[in-house]
Amino acid sequence: MILAVALLLFLALGFMFIVHRLSSDRPLSSIWKETLLYRTFYTSRNPVPDTEIKLSQDVNPYQFPALRERTSTKMAMGLTRLDESNWLTLDSDYLPEHFLRCSLLCTKRPQVIQCLPGSSEACHEVLSLVTSFLSSRFPQHFTLTTTSSGPAIQNHLTNEIFPIGPQNCPNPLEIAAKLSMEDFNILMKNPETGEYHLQASATLFPAGWKLQERVGTSMANLHAPVPGWKEKLGGSVNR
Repeated sequence: MILAVALLLFLALGFMFIVHRLSSDRPLSSIWKETLLYRTFYTSRNPVPDTEIKLSQDVNPYQFPALRERTSTKMAMGLTRLDESNWLTLDSDYLPEHFLRCSLLCTKRPQVIQCLPGSSEACHEVLSLVTSFLSSRFPQHFTLTTTSSGPAIQNHLTNEIFPIGPQNCPNPLEIAAKLSMEDFNILMKNPETGEYHLQASATLFPAGWKLQERVGTSMANLHAPVPGWKEKLGGSVNR
């Protein structure tokens, strides 16, 4: 019986290959996915997650504006107005990235999140902005709710509920990092020096720097390796 099934499978694949060769404008993968064999045996064992379907249907990838050619070599901060509707984005990589972020926060916590004393209020403000945005921009995926311990947000993509209130959420920046696909850095002004310092950060995917070495330092020290930073940009940034 097994031999007969294997023979039929071989013949079916051979027939598909011949059809593909005769109609070269169609990829073999598309022919395979249209067969009864694929629909019966493969998809039943490898279903596409419902959440992946939802994300692919109602969340379009963010389109970054095209780069403009410039001949000037003048150093500038390169600031641009934020597209508020796309402040935080979701795409089909949300779920695998979410689980990776949670794993990093659990196993590499000191390397990916730091909140210095005095930054708690700012971290709660960030979480409030994140939850407000996600629940209004993606109401089908995030819902603000209330539990016995206080205010919370429900993530329908992961079936998780996170506390978000000042009284029931001791790690607001961590929750913000788990809910979104973005890293967050909080700069606070030092009243004595007038400079901004990195007081809290959830940086799970840093590009060429280590959070433990940079947290607490000023903007000037953070950008010290940048040629001409102090002379050309330092004063503007600290304003």
